[in-house]
Amino acid sequence: YQPYTIDSLMIRPELPDPKSMLDYDIAHHPDRRAHEVYAAASAGCGKIEEARKYLPAIEPDRPDLAARLLIAKVLQRESRWSEAILLLREGLREPKLLPQPALLAEAYARLAEIQCLAGDCAAAQDTLQEGLRNLPGNKLIESVLKKIKR
Repeated sequence: YQPYTIDSLMIRPELPDPKSMLDYDIAHHPDRRAHEVYAAASAGCGKIEEARKYLPAIEPDRPDLAARLLIAKVLQRESRWSEAILLLREGLREPKLLPQPALLAEAYARLAEIQCLAGDCAAAQDTLQEGLRNLPGNKLIESVLKKIKR
């Protein structure tokens, strides 16, 4: 499966006022942002398998939590709990490999929220405890855990 290729026309520094197609720098490359949008749009239309086909282009060497969070938010809005949970769980398999603590905390919090919405608040608490083991003292995770325990 080949994700869509987005071609772009870039204005060259040496030709700031292009007059024809030849004056542009034409780039033929996959655009990461477009893959995220197509993946989220596919998920929103109920085509989760199609959405998943975009992930390899977005995630060449490790999970991309920003993309997974975007897709999970769309799935959450559509009440597709199990798909959103699976998508985020896969992204959190090796949290030590993920370099962005704020994004990691957001992923744990979103996953717990979706687990509660799906009716499994005990799993949500376990998720947040796991998050605190990986991000000790994280304020976001602690605040979501307090809300769930009420």
